[in-house]
Amino acid sequence: MVTLRLSSGGLQEAENTCPDMTALAKIIGGGFPVGAFGGRADIMAQFNPAVGADFLYHSGTFNGNNITMTAGVAAMNLLNQESIDRINDLGERLAAGINAVFGSMGIRAQCLGYGSLQQIQWTDAPVITLRDAARAGQGIGRLRELLHLELLNRGVYTSNRGMFCISTPMARAEIDFALAALEGALRRLRPYISDAAPRLLRG
Repeated sequence: MVTLRLSSGGLQEAENTCPDMTALAKIIGGGFPVGAFGGRADIMAQFNPAVGADFLYHSGTFNGNNITMTAGVAAMNLLNQESIDRINDLGERLAAGINAVFGSMGIRAQCLGYGSLQQIQWTDAPVITLRDAARAGQGIGRLRELLHLELLNRGVYTSNRGMFCISTPMARAEIDFALAALEGALRRLRPYISDAAPRLLRG
């Protein structure tokens, strides 16, 4: 649902894959509440009344809402491939900077992601599967929550699980600001990390 921002055709285009179904959400409505789905012709044919009495009925009170669709067209016109490439580059710059902060502070954590979507993982071991990510979040006490609050206090909004989402108004200045805020937040939280999650500290 969140990967349309990674390429003009979404992650499926970037990775050259063709899924059975594609789901889209508020990005196609410019932030207004909306959702859409599409898929292979044989799957979508089930919604066609021409197939007879067994077709799948699909309707909604706000389907085709003019305000949402107008906002969606405007947003999609602005989110062109040039903009996507730029925010993906900023995301990779952010990830490299976060990893440099962790390295310089001796913290066993890493930032992993794809383009404009980046996430802190509280381990220096490879994170390949959902199980790996779940294990990385164990035994760290309230670190995620506290880091989220420390970053808010420093003017940086992330998800409370440590996800960074780069948007088109952002530039290198915002990335550098976020990195400075992260370093300050981690310095503030180091005593907590030492007590609640000592496995994260080197040496």
